Amino acid sequence: MQKKLMKIGLVLAGIILAWVAVFLLFGNNAQQSKTTLEFWSVFDTSEQMEPLLEDFTAQTGVKVNYRSFTDLRDYRDALLIELASGEGPDVFAIHNTWIPKYKKFLKPLPAEIGYSLENVATDFVDAVADTLILETSDGVQQLFGLPMYLDSLAVFYNKTYFRNILSKAYPAPELTWNGLRSDAIGLTQVSSGESTGFQLAGIALGRADNITRGVDIFYTLYHQLGGPDLTAENTDGFYQPTAEALNYLTAFSRNSRNQEYSWSSRITSELTNKEISAFSRGRVAMIFGFSYYYDAIKAAIQSREDTIDISEVGVAPLPQIGDPLEGNPKLAVADFFTLAVAKSSQYSADAWSLILNLTSREAQEQYFAATKKPTSRRDLINSEKTDKNVGVFAEQAVYADTLQLADDEVLDTAVANVLDRIADGEITPTEGASELSTIFQTTISKSE
Repeated sequence: MQKKLMKIGLVLAGIILAWVAVFLLFGNNAQQSKTTLEFWSVFDTSEQMEPLLEDFTAQTGVKVNYRSFTDLRDYRDALLIELASGEGPDVFAIHNTWIPKYKKFLKPLPAEIGYSLENVATDFVDAVADTLILETSDGVQQLFGLPMYLDSLAVFYNKTYFRNILSKAYPAPELTWNGLRSDAIGLTQVSSGESTGFQLAGIALGRADNITRGVDIFYTLYHQLGGPDLTAENTDGFYQPTAEALNYLTAFSRNSRNQEYSWSSRITSELTNKEISAFSRGRVAMIFGFSYYYDAIKAAIQSREDTIDISEVGVAPLPQIGDPLEGNPKLAVADFFTLAVAKSSQYSADAWSLILNLTSREAQEQYFAATKKPTSRRDLINSEKTDKNVGVFAEQAVYADTLQLADDEVLDTAVANVLDRIADGEITPTEGASELSTIFQTTISKSE
């Protein structure tokens, strides 16, 4: 009888141990994987993001459903509708200029996560804290997001033209706007025999309808000239930097009698990819663009035979008002999509854990390898600076600043409209500056 009871006891013990083993192997993961986060973003493909998300799931057991959009307008419309109705993703990407509009939908970093505002200042470049550490309605400073990268404008140029036409020993654009102007004048070759009016355009500047980032170029020069943020914190000071920026930029496009004249609507009238196509075919010597322009230029070159060689493409820093080699300050305007958590999310702690994971050093190293988007972290700047194609953008992240807009859609449309009307001779730069200053003031008033 005693032996029989011992056998029964051993069998029961074996069953219990087996169940314990099953629980240890599967039960804990099953418990963790009950949480599934919905994550929306734009431009970053599933192929680029899935390895990072799989690593996060392996570490935490939290699953992530990733949805990538390719059209910015569709993404923005869908996101706003969902968030306004209390639905939509737990984690999503928003452009840094959208923050004023979207702040009411965002869940700041919970205190229990244990990541402090001091950590943000230590780990990320200044523009991150300046943009994303915001004051709540009760006067408390809180973090509302973190970006996986930080971009800015730079100059893409044709090294052969700088070497052969300008005879530069070190073929590259000058470091100041005045120097850039001289380069453009020296490079431009006007030709009445060409349908575009140019044998070679020195630089693509002064319009918005056929320059992809024409509005961003304006904002950059405006900010360098001392133009303030276009938000409720500012009520004046718009006119002078606006007038100076418009006068400088449109000199390249508004009047064929200007010595700077180097760009017109005709240059891209038959091209599908605006100034990028013109550059890839050797029709313009310099264009402004973000880091992803290199791949866009490369793709344009590979798609046709009548193009320049990719080895001719150089990337130079954004020009400055004063010569940085003489100790003058440098300023670029930051451009990035930040990851944020929806206020309506039921899993805000897990959602923030995902953001902290994706913006870690290790994740950003993987992300850079996959996308070549410049880092937002201080501890990766030096390693990325050595990249010959995008190193300039990593270096500029150190001195990038945010230009905050009360309503980016309204202001972008207004700036584009004014640039093109000045270029077409419908209004003067002075009239355009007065018009924009009024629009800036009105837009800010409506946003308060």
